[in-house]
Amino acid sequence: MWLLIVLIVEVIAIFCVAFLSFSGFFSALRVLTKLGILLITMGLLVQTVRTFHFFDYGVYPVDTIFPLWVTKDIGASILIFDLFLNRRGKTE
Repeated sequence: MWLLIVLIVEVIAIFCVAFLSFSGFFSALRVLTKLGILLITMGLLVQTVRTFHFFDYGVYPVDTIFPLWVTKDIGASILIFDLFLNRRGKTE
């Protein structure tokens, strides 16, 4: 049950990012912010596909070369780094 709730939240988040990107919301943001949000969204997409695979087959697909779901973590790290740089620039 909890996995289905997480899946629903992820799909809603993906649709929100798609809506915001088509409405021009991200055009005023800095490049690192856009990159972080893009990678987080890609990671959510991968995790959503993996969850659908789990519902169909009962197991998660095996990541053999590079786990693409880790792009969520990389995107969050870039976003945090960008926020740190932005905050640091405002205090000087």
